[in-house]
Amino acid sequence: MKSRLATGTAAAVLLIALGGCAASPAATPGTSTGPAPSSSAHPTPRDNSTAQSQPTRPLTAARAASAAKTAETVIGLYARPGISAQAWIDALDPYLTQDAAAAFANSDPSTIPAHKVTGPANVLAASTAAGALVDVPTDAGTYRVFLLKDADGWLADQITRPRQG
Repeated sequence: MKSRLATGTAAAVLLIALGGCAASPAATPGTSTGPAPSSSAHPTPRDNSTAQSQPTRPLTAARAASAAKTAETVIGLYARPGISAQAWIDALDPYLTQDAAAAFANSDPSTIPAHKVTGPANVLAASTAAGALVDVPTDAGTYRVFLLKDADGWLADQITRPRQG
């Protein structure tokens, strides 16, 4: 089973450092800005020894490409409102942190306005080797994905819906 990233101090630093770059609250099925039908409004980091110890290392071109590909995959799996909730979470689960998986576990994908990714992902300049902010265009606007790096690759910790209006 793929290991899950549960972050600690490194992710807290990343959230603080990258937080000013977020355009809107974490995306959740069911509302445009409200919390997912779960115990948390959006995923929060937890302690884990696999978290990167140096969150401010620059993002290499190879890691940026990997982050972009992961974010496109995540939004491609997220933006499928026509499938069952169980099939939706089962497909997303391997790409989510434990907290994100818990936040989305009882979500209804039929409320997601996006249906497909419409262009290449854009990794934002504030990204580091341990955490990346990636914008992914869809037919319902541009979603922002906050990814965290673990030993196995990138995992989505937050998905932010496009700003309305």
